[in-house]
Amino acid sequence: MLVRCQQEQTVSNAAVFEELKAAISGDVRHDNLSKVLYATDASIYEIVPDGVVLPKTVADVVATLNICARHRVPVTPRGAGTGLTGGALNRGVQLDFSHYMNRVLDINVEQRTARVEPGVVLDELNAAVRPHGLHFSPDVATSNRATIGGMIGNNSAGAHSIVVGRTCDHVLAVDVVLADGSKHTWGAGANGPANEAARRCDEAVSTVLTEYASEIAERFPKTFRRNGGYALDRLKLTGGRLNTEQLIVGSEGTLCIVVGATLNLIPLPKHQGLVVVHYADLLEALKTVPAILEHKPAAVELVDKLILDGTKDNPAMQRRRWFIDGDPAATIAIEIYEDSEDALGQRLESVAKFLEDAGIGYARRIIRDPQQMADVWDVRKAGTGLLMSRPG
Repeated sequence: MLVRCQQEQTVSNAAVFEELKAAISGDVRHDNLSKVLYATDASIYEIVPDGVVLPKTVADVVATLNICARHRVPVTPRGAGTGLTGGALNRGVQLDFSHYMNRVLDINVEQRTARVEPGVVLDELNAAVRPHGLHFSPDVATSNRATIGGMIGNNSAGAHSIVVGRTCDHVLAVDVVLADGSKHTWGAGANGPANEAARRCDEAVSTVLTEYASEIAERFPKTFRRNGGYALDRLKLTGGRLNTEQLIVGSEGTLCIVVGATLNLIPLPKHQGLVVVHYADLLEALKTVPAILEHKPAAVELVDKLILDGTKDNPAMQRRRWFIDGDPAATIAIEIYEDSEDALGQRLESVAKFLEDAGIGYARRIIRDPQQMADVWDVRKAGTGLLMSRPG
Protein backbone atom coordinates (compact mmCIF):
# COMPACT_ATOMS: atom_id res chain seq x y z
CA MET A 1 0.00 0.00 0.00
CA LEU A 2 1.21 3.50 -0.77
CA VAL A 3 0.94 6.95 0.80
CA ARG A 4 2.98 9.83 -0.46
CA CYS A 5 3.22 12.83 1.86
CA GLN A 6 4.83 15.81 0.11
CA GLN A 7 6.33 14.16 -2.99
CA GLU A 8 9.03 16.66 -3.84
CA GLN A 9 12.79 16.66 -3.40
CA THR A 10 14.52 14.61 -0.73
CA VAL A 11 16.90 16.48 1.55
CA SER A 12 20.09 15.17 3.09
CA ASN A 13 18.55 12.55 5.35
CA ALA A 14 20.97 12.42 8.27
CA ALA A 15 19.14 15.18 10.13
CA VAL A 16 15.75 13.65 9.37
CA PHE A 17 16.64 10.26 10.80
CA GLU A 18 18.31 11.73 13.85
CA GLU A 19 15.13 13.68 14.52
CA LEU A 20 13.03 10.55 14.01
CA LYS A 21 15.20 8.56 16.44
CA ALA A 22 14.70 11.19 19.11
CA ALA A 23 10.95 11.47 18.54
CA ILE A 24 9.64 7.89 18.36
CA SER A 25 9.75 4.76 20.51
CA GLY A 26 10.02 2.41 17.52
CA ASP A 27 13.02 1.58 15.36
CA VAL A 28 14.62 3.85 12.77
CA ARG A 29 16.89 2.19 10.22
CA HIS A 30 18.82 3.81 7.40
CA ASP A 31 21.79 1.49 7.00
CA ASN A 32 22.50 0.09 3.53
CA LEU A 33 21.27 -3.43 4.35
CA SER A 34 17.87 -2.20 5.53
CA LYS A 35 17.48 0.01 2.49
CA VAL A 36 18.24 -2.89 0.14
CA LEU A 37 15.81 -5.19 1.97
CA TYR A 38 12.97 -2.69 1.52
CA ALA A 39 13.84 -1.77 -2.07
CA THR A 40 11.78 -4.58 -3.62
CA ASP A 41 8.43 -6.30 -3.25
CA ALA A 42 6.82 -9.11 -5.28
CA SER A 43 6.81 -6.94 -8.41
CA ILE A 44 9.54 -6.48 -11.02
CA TYR A 45 10.36 -3.01 -9.68
CA GLU A 46 13.09 -1.70 -7.37
CA ILE A 47 13.25 1.66 -5.58
CA VAL A 48 15.76 2.13 -2.77
CA PRO A 49 14.23 4.08 0.14
CA ASP A 50 16.23 6.49 2.27
CA GLY A 51 15.28 4.62 5.41
CA VAL A 52 12.70 2.61 7.32
CA VAL A 53 10.61 3.33 10.41
CA LEU A 54 9.12 0.47 12.46
CA PRO A 55 6.53 2.28 14.62
CA LYS A 56 5.43 0.86 17.97
CA THR A 57 2.46 3.17 18.50
CA VAL A 58 0.07 5.46 16.66
CA ALA A 59 1.98 8.35 18.24
CA ASP A 60 5.08 7.12 16.39
CA VAL A 61 3.16 7.29 13.12
CA VAL A 62 1.96 10.82 13.86
CA ALA A 63 5.48 11.97 14.75
CA THR A 64 6.95 10.35 11.63
CA LEU A 65 4.42 12.06 9.37
CA ASN A 66 4.95 15.45 10.99
CA ILE A 67 8.73 15.26 10.75
CA CYS A 68 8.74 13.96 7.19
CA ALA A 69 6.19 16.55 6.07
CA ARG A 70 8.33 19.31 7.50
CA HIS A 71 11.37 18.03 5.60
CA ARG A 72 9.34 17.19 2.47
CA VAL A 73 10.30 13.50 2.63
CA PRO A 74 7.87 10.96 1.13
CA VAL A 75 6.30 8.39 3.47
CA THR A 76 5.19 4.98 2.24
CA PRO A 77 3.44 2.52 4.59
CA ARG A 78 4.25 -1.07 3.74
CA GLY A 79 2.41 -4.31 4.37
CA ALA A 80 4.16 -7.60 3.61
CA GLY A 81 5.45 -6.50 0.21
CA THR A 82 3.40 -9.18 -1.57
CA GLY A 83 1.94 -6.79 -4.16
CA LEU A 84 2.71 -7.31 -7.83
CA THR A 85 2.62 -3.69 -8.98
CA GLY A 86 5.29 -1.96 -6.86
CA GLY A 87 2.83 -0.20 -4.57
CA ALA A 88 5.02 -0.79 -1.50
CA LEU A 89 8.07 0.89 -3.06
CA ASN A 90 9.19 4.51 -2.90
CA ARG A 91 12.09 6.72 -1.95
CA GLY A 92 11.96 8.56 1.37
CA VAL A 93 10.77 6.73 4.48
CA GLN A 94 8.97 3.40 4.54
CA LEU A 95 6.66 2.57 7.45
CA ASP A 96 6.71 -1.14 8.33
CA PHE A 97 3.86 -2.05 10.69
CA SER A 98 4.52 -5.80 10.72
CA HIS A 99 7.24 -5.73 13.39
CA TYR A 100 5.42 -4.07 16.31
CA MET A 101 1.89 -2.96 15.36
CA ASN A 102 0.67 -6.50 14.67
CA ARG A 103 -1.81 -7.28 17.45
CA VAL A 104 -5.37 -8.51 17.50
CA LEU A 105 -6.74 -5.96 19.97
CA ASP A 106 -10.23 -7.32 20.56
CA ILE A 107 -12.54 -10.14 19.44
CA ASN A 108 -16.27 -9.69 19.96
CA VAL A 109 -17.80 -13.12 19.37
CA GLU A 110 -21.36 -11.95 19.88
CA GLN A 111 -21.09 -9.15 17.32
CA ARG A 112 -18.68 -11.15 15.14
CA THR A 113 -16.08 -8.41 14.94
CA ALA A 114 -12.36 -8.02 15.54
CA ARG A 115 -10.25 -4.92 16.15
CA VAL A 116 -6.74 -5.21 14.78
CA GLU A 117 -3.57 -3.27 14.14
CA PRO A 118 -2.44 -2.99 10.50
CA GLY A 119 0.55 -5.31 10.77
CA VAL A 120 -1.35 -8.43 11.89
CA VAL A 121 -0.97 -11.28 9.40
CA LEU A 122 -4.17 -12.77 7.96
CA ASP A 123 -3.43 -16.35 9.03
CA GLU A 124 -2.61 -15.17 12.57
CA LEU A 125 -5.89 -13.29 12.81
CA ASN A 126 -7.82 -16.32 11.61
CA ALA A 127 -5.97 -18.58 14.06
CA ALA A 128 -7.12 -16.27 16.86
CA VAL A 129 -10.79 -16.30 15.85
CA ARG A 130 -11.04 -19.92 14.62
CA PRO A 131 -11.77 -21.33 18.12
CA HIS A 132 -14.96 -19.23 18.03
CA GLY A 133 -16.02 -20.76 14.70
CA LEU A 134 -15.32 -17.51 12.86
CA HIS A 135 -12.91 -16.20 10.24
CA PHE A 136 -11.99 -13.06 8.30
CA SER A 137 -13.09 -14.36 4.96
CA PRO A 138 -10.98 -12.64 2.23
CA ASP A 139 -8.43 -15.43 1.71
CA VAL A 140 -5.53 -14.16 -0.37
CA ALA A 141 -2.99 -16.67 -1.68
CA THR A 142 -0.31 -15.02 0.47
CA SER A 143 -2.35 -15.43 3.67
CA ASN A 144 0.62 -16.64 5.73
CA ARG A 145 2.36 -13.28 5.29
CA ALA A 146 -0.17 -10.73 3.97
CA THR A 147 -1.04 -8.07 6.55
CA ILE A 148 -4.49 -6.64 7.16
CA GLY A 149 -3.20 -3.13 6.45
CA GLY A 150 -1.96 -4.24 3.05
CA MET A 151 -5.24 -6.03 2.34
CA ILE A 152 -7.16 -2.86 3.14
CA GLY A 153 -4.85 -0.85 0.90
CA ASN A 154 -5.30 -3.28 -2.00
CA ASN A 155 -8.92 -4.30 -1.33
CA SER A 156 -7.76 -7.89 -1.46
CA ALA A 157 -10.17 -10.61 -2.54
CA GLY A 158 -9.15 -14.27 -2.66
CA ALA A 159 -10.41 -17.59 -3.89
CA HIS A 160 -13.79 -17.41 -2.14
CA SER A 161 -14.69 -13.84 -3.08
CA ILE A 162 -17.54 -15.02 -5.31
CA VAL A 163 -19.32 -16.10 -2.13
CA VAL A 164 -17.91 -13.98 0.70
CA GLY A 165 -16.89 -10.82 -1.17
CA ARG A 166 -13.75 -8.73 -0.91
CA THR A 167 -11.99 -6.88 1.91
CA CYS A 168 -14.24 -3.84 1.34
CA ASP A 169 -17.26 -5.98 2.24
CA HIS A 170 -15.83 -6.77 5.68
CA VAL A 171 -14.16 -3.55 6.85
CA LEU A 172 -16.50 -1.88 9.33
CA ALA A 173 -14.25 0.99 10.41
CA VAL A 174 -10.72 2.31 9.92
CA ASP A 175 -8.52 4.31 12.28
CA VAL A 176 -6.29 6.58 10.22
CA VAL A 177 -3.64 9.25 10.39
CA LEU A 178 -4.02 11.99 7.77
CA ALA A 179 -1.20 13.82 5.98
CA ASP A 180 -1.24 16.66 8.54
CA GLY A 181 -0.69 14.18 11.38
CA SER A 182 -4.25 14.34 12.66
CA LYS A 183 -6.10 11.16 13.67
CA HIS A 184 -9.62 10.12 12.79
CA THR A 185 -11.89 7.08 12.66
CA TRP A 186 -14.29 6.47 9.79
CA GLY A 187 -16.94 3.79 9.90
CA ALA A 188 -19.24 2.05 12.36
CA GLY A 189 -19.06 3.47 15.86
CA ALA A 190 -17.24 6.65 14.81
CA ASN A 191 -18.49 9.81 16.49
CA GLY A 192 -18.14 12.14 13.53
CA PRO A 193 -15.21 14.29 12.40
CA ALA A 194 -12.80 14.94 15.26
CA ASN A 195 -10.78 17.60 13.47
CA GLU A 196 -10.88 20.13 10.68
CA ALA A 197 -8.96 17.93 8.22
CA ALA A 198 -11.43 15.06 8.58
CA ARG A 199 -14.36 17.47 8.20
CA ARG A 200 -12.91 18.82 4.96
CA CYS A 201 -12.41 15.27 3.72
CA ASP A 202 -16.06 14.44 4.37
CA GLU A 203 -17.18 17.62 2.64
CA ALA A 204 -15.06 16.87 -0.42
CA VAL A 205 -16.31 13.28 -0.65
CA SER A 206 -19.92 14.40 -0.19
CA THR A 207 -19.51 16.97 -2.97
CA VAL A 208 -18.13 14.35 -5.35
CA LEU A 209 -20.97 11.98 -4.52
CA THR A 210 -23.59 14.68 -5.07
CA GLU A 211 -22.24 16.39 -8.17
CA TYR A 212 -21.01 13.34 -10.05
CA ALA A 213 -23.50 10.64 -9.04
CA SER A 214 -24.79 10.12 -12.58
CA GLU A 215 -21.29 9.98 -14.08
CA ILE A 216 -20.16 7.48 -11.45
CA ALA A 217 -23.21 5.27 -12.04
CA GLU A 218 -22.82 5.40 -15.81
CA ARG A 219 -19.06 5.14 -16.27
CA PHE A 220 -17.72 2.93 -13.49
CA PRO A 221 -17.20 -0.68 -14.67
CA LYS A 222 -19.75 -3.17 -13.37
CA THR A 223 -17.25 -6.03 -13.03
CA PHE A 224 -17.10 -7.68 -9.62
CA ARG A 225 -13.38 -7.67 -8.86
CA ARG A 226 -12.51 -4.17 -10.04
CA ASN A 227 -9.89 -2.37 -7.98
CA GLY A 228 -8.57 0.29 -10.36
CA GLY A 229 -8.80 3.82 -8.99
CA TYR A 230 -10.82 5.10 -6.05
CA ALA A 231 -14.06 3.29 -5.25
CA LEU A 232 -16.40 6.21 -5.80
CA ASP A 233 -19.13 3.79 -6.86
CA ARG A 234 -19.20 2.30 -3.35
CA LEU A 235 -19.90 5.64 -1.67
CA LYS A 236 -23.37 6.11 -0.26
CA LEU A 237 -25.21 8.02 2.44
CA THR A 238 -26.85 5.70 4.97
CA GLY A 239 -28.59 6.88 8.12
CA GLY A 240 -27.10 10.33 7.70
CA ARG A 241 -23.55 8.94 7.54
CA LEU A 242 -21.26 8.85 4.51
CA ASN A 243 -19.28 5.60 4.29
CA THR A 244 -15.92 7.28 3.67
CA GLU A 245 -14.14 4.15 4.91
CA GLN A 246 -15.12 2.47 1.64
CA LEU A 247 -13.11 5.07 -0.27
CA ILE A 248 -10.07 4.28 1.87
CA VAL A 249 -10.25 0.54 1.20
CA GLY A 250 -8.44 -0.05 -2.08
CA SER A 251 -6.87 3.42 -2.20
CA GLU A 252 -3.34 1.95 -1.91
CA GLY A 253 -2.68 4.20 1.07
CA THR A 254 -2.71 7.36 -1.03
CA LEU A 255 -5.41 9.04 1.08
CA CYS A 256 -4.23 8.30 4.62
CA ILE A 257 -2.31 5.79 6.73
CA VAL A 258 -4.44 3.06 8.29
CA VAL A 259 -3.31 2.40 11.87
CA GLY A 260 -6.21 0.18 12.95
CA ALA A 261 -9.40 -1.44 11.70
CA THR A 262 -12.62 -3.03 12.90
CA LEU A 263 -13.42 -6.09 10.80
CA ASN A 264 -16.52 -8.17 10.18
CA LEU A 265 -16.12 -11.90 10.86
CA ILE A 266 -18.30 -14.66 9.41
CA PRO A 267 -18.91 -18.28 10.48
CA LEU A 268 -16.61 -20.95 9.12
CA PRO A 269 -18.23 -23.20 6.51
CA LYS A 270 -19.75 -26.35 8.01
CA HIS A 271 -18.75 -28.83 5.30
CA GLN A 272 -16.63 -28.35 2.22
CA GLY A 273 -15.17 -30.39 -0.62
CA LEU A 274 -13.36 -30.03 -3.93
CA VAL A 275 -13.65 -31.19 -7.50
CA VAL A 276 -10.28 -30.75 -9.22
CA VAL A 277 -10.67 -30.67 -13.01
CA HIS A 278 -7.68 -31.40 -15.29
CA TYR A 279 -7.36 -29.82 -18.72
CA ALA A 280 -5.12 -30.51 -21.72
CA ASP A 281 -5.41 -26.88 -22.85
CA LEU A 282 -5.37 -23.62 -20.87
CA LEU A 283 -7.86 -21.79 -23.08
CA GLU A 284 -10.25 -24.72 -22.79
CA ALA A 285 -10.07 -24.37 -19.01
CA LEU A 286 -10.82 -20.65 -19.15
CA LYS A 287 -13.80 -21.16 -21.43
CA THR A 288 -15.45 -23.58 -18.99
CA VAL A 289 -15.59 -21.17 -16.05
CA PRO A 290 -19.06 -19.71 -16.89
CA ALA A 291 -20.55 -23.22 -16.96
CA ILE A 292 -18.90 -24.04 -13.64
CA LEU A 293 -20.27 -20.86 -12.04
CA GLU A 294 -23.81 -22.03 -12.85
CA HIS A 295 -23.36 -24.61 -10.06
CA LYS A 296 -22.82 -21.81 -7.48
CA PRO A 297 -19.42 -22.92 -6.13
CA ALA A 298 -17.74 -21.25 -3.18
CA ALA A 299 -14.48 -20.93 -5.11
CA VAL A 300 -13.11 -21.49 -8.61
CA GLU A 301 -9.31 -21.36 -8.78
CA LEU A 302 -7.12 -22.05 -11.80
CA VAL A 303 -3.50 -23.22 -11.63
CA ASP A 304 -1.63 -23.27 -14.94
CA LYS A 305 1.22 -25.44 -16.20
CA LEU A 306 3.88 -22.88 -15.32
CA ILE A 307 3.03 -23.23 -11.63
CA LEU A 308 2.31 -26.96 -11.81
CA ASP A 309 5.71 -27.59 -13.38
CA GLY A 310 7.29 -25.50 -10.65
CA THR A 311 5.99 -27.96 -8.05
CA LYS A 312 7.82 -30.91 -9.62
CA ASP A 313 11.27 -29.96 -8.34
CA ASN A 314 10.18 -28.11 -5.22
CA PRO A 315 10.70 -30.32 -2.13
CA ALA A 316 7.83 -28.75 -0.19
CA MET A 317 5.39 -29.10 -3.08
CA GLN A 318 6.37 -32.51 -4.46
CA ARG A 319 4.43 -34.41 -1.79
CA ARG A 320 1.41 -32.14 -2.20
CA ARG A 321 0.93 -32.73 -5.94
CA TRP A 322 -0.43 -36.27 -5.48
CA PHE A 323 -3.85 -35.14 -6.79
CA ILE A 324 -2.50 -34.25 -10.26
CA ASP A 325 -3.37 -36.80 -12.96
CA GLY A 326 -1.01 -36.85 -15.92
CA ASP A 327 0.59 -33.64 -17.14
CA PRO A 328 -2.24 -31.06 -17.39
CA ALA A 329 -1.90 -27.66 -18.99
CA ALA A 330 -4.13 -26.36 -16.18
CA THR A 331 -6.29 -27.47 -13.29
CA ILE A 332 -9.36 -25.80 -11.83
CA ALA A 333 -10.27 -26.42 -8.20
CA ILE A 334 -14.02 -26.08 -7.62
CA GLU A 335 -14.95 -25.79 -3.94
CA ILE A 336 -18.45 -26.55 -2.68
CA TYR A 337 -19.95 -25.59 0.70
CA GLU A 338 -22.89 -27.44 2.28
CA ASP A 339 -24.63 -27.71 5.64
CA SER A 340 -24.34 -31.52 5.90
CA GLU A 341 -22.00 -34.29 4.77
CA ASP A 342 -24.76 -35.96 2.77
CA ALA A 343 -25.67 -32.77 0.94
CA LEU A 344 -22.00 -32.10 0.25
CA GLY A 345 -21.48 -35.56 -1.23
CA GLN A 346 -24.49 -35.15 -3.50
CA ARG A 347 -23.33 -31.72 -4.71
CA LEU A 348 -19.80 -32.93 -5.44
CA GLU A 349 -21.02 -35.97 -7.36
CA SER A 350 -23.50 -33.82 -9.27
CA VAL A 351 -20.82 -31.33 -10.33
CA ALA A 352 -18.40 -34.09 -11.33
CA LYS A 353 -21.09 -35.84 -13.40
CA PHE A 354 -22.02 -32.60 -15.13
CA LEU A 355 -18.40 -31.99 -16.04
CA GLU A 356 -17.98 -35.53 -17.36
CA ASP A 357 -21.22 -35.45 -19.38
CA ALA A 358 -20.25 -32.08 -20.86
CA GLY A 359 -16.79 -33.31 -21.77
CA ILE A 360 -15.16 -30.70 -19.55
CA GLY A 361 -11.60 -31.70 -18.67
CA TYR A 362 -9.94 -35.09 -19.06
CA ALA A 363 -10.00 -35.97 -15.35
CA ARG A 364 -12.13 -34.91 -12.38
CA ARG A 365 -11.02 -35.77 -8.85
CA ILE A 366 -13.36 -35.41 -5.85
CA ILE A 367 -11.58 -34.56 -2.58
CA ARG A 368 -13.24 -34.34 0.84
CA ASP A 369 -10.44 -35.03 3.33
CA PRO A 370 -9.41 -31.74 5.02
CA GLN A 371 -5.68 -32.43 4.82
CA GLN A 372 -5.92 -33.43 1.18
CA MET A 373 -7.88 -30.28 0.40
CA ALA A 374 -5.19 -28.30 2.22
CA ASP A 375 -2.61 -29.81 -0.15
CA VAL A 376 -4.56 -28.52 -3.15
CA TRP A 377 -4.79 -25.01 -1.72
CA ASP A 378 -1.12 -25.06 -0.69
CA VAL A 379 -0.15 -25.71 -4.31
CA ARG A 380 -2.34 -22.80 -5.38
CA LYS A 381 -0.95 -20.48 -2.72
CA ALA A 382 2.63 -21.37 -3.61
CA GLY A 383 2.15 -19.86 -7.07
CA THR A 384 3.75 -16.46 -6.43
CA GLY A 385 6.78 -17.96 -4.70
CA LEU A 386 7.25 -20.59 -7.39
CA LEU A 387 7.06 -17.97 -10.14
CA MET A 388 9.47 -15.62 -8.39
CA SER A 389 12.00 -18.42 -7.97
CA ARG A 390 12.22 -18.93 -11.74
CA PRO A 391 15.20 -17.19 -13.41
CA GLY A 392 14.06 -14.29 -15.55
